[in-house]
Amino acid sequence: DKVIISPKILLEEFVSHYLAEKEEHGPVFWDKTLEKVKTLKDDSKNTVSYMVKEFEMKKAADAYARAAVSKTGSLDMSKIHTYKYNEDLFKKVTTLPGATNHGMVMVLDWSGSMHENLLGTLAQMYNLIWFCRRIKIPFEVFAFSDRYDTDNKIYGNEVNNKYFKAGDVALSDFKLMNFFSSNMTTSEEMSMMHILWMHASNNYNSRMEMGYPYNSPENLRLGGTPLNDTIIAMMELVPKFKKETGVQKVNTIFLTDGASHGLSGVYDYKFNKEENTHTEEITRFPYSYLKATKIILTDPVMNKTYEVKNMTNDLLRILKNRVPEMNVVGFFIAGAGRNGKVKKNTLYYLLPGDS
Repeated sequence: DKVIISPKILLEEFVSHYLAEKEEHGPVFWDKTLEKVKTLKDDSKNTVSYMVKEFEMKKAADAYARAAVSKTGSLDMSKIHTYKYNEDLFKKVTTLPGATNHGMVMVLDWSGSMHENLLGTLAQMYNLIWFCRRIKIPFEVFAFSDRYDTDNKIYGNEVNNKYFKAGDVALSDFKLMNFFSSNMTTSEEMSMMHILWMHASNNYNSRMEMGYPYNSPENLRLGGTPLNDTIIAMMELVPKFKKETGVQKVNTIFLTDGASHGLSGVYDYKFNKEENTHTEEITRFPYSYLKATKIILTDPVMNKTYEVKNMTNDLLRILKNRVPEMNVVGFFIAGAGRNGKVKKNTLYYLLPGDS
């Protein structure tokens, strides 16, 4: 509740902002971006239909793979003549298990480096949302941000003790903007899609096509990459989502274009010998801590201990162990240059060794 900003709050804040911009700067940008989203929805129908077809085929194949064949107790008259050498004269019935209920949780990177790929990423995400609507499965979409409500953030070694107790990994002061939910109405959904499209279209190329863009809300601006913090939050949110929706299988999807920034450290008490008092503060991880220090994380829910070799990968491992039958899917969004090519530094980051 402290981390999530609900769709209702986001819509109230962002719609009023863009309506004021429309009043001040005219309706051209508003109308053209709205038309763009509606056209995208119309154009995506074939893609979504294909996704639905593939999903239904896969679901049917899985069902037949788990099919059980059993005897009915009634004689199969077509086999009676084989009674001298065949002991199995009964009719059989094939029972298919009930279809598995699916749910989807999407986690979107809202960092500054996403700006050049934001429109394409939103288009892909919208396709996933429309897909979920078509097959009627519950879904949630969160964007992680360290820019929301910057005036009230906690920095440095300051501690909000409502979050932590001694020994906990200290999370940064980030927020999860709950952009979309299967509980939203279709009109609310379209309104949010339009808001995000206006924000993502605030660039030079869009000016040539859709007119001069509006100023974006301060709380919607792109910032850092608290991915690791978000994965830890998902350890609570995904099981909660699964319980509340009653789904059997959750698909958790991360859309991000880079490595997470480091975790703050460990929340702890420090004893002051001179004053004979304890103070609450964060013990910082040393620089390049994964190389210099051996770190052990314990999941108190599953009562498992992990030695950390790669913080993001190991946090994803803990998340997956928290939720049985969950698929975790990661999309790495490679930054496209002016010619549509992947940047060299992106390849150097991804490829091991000197290659």
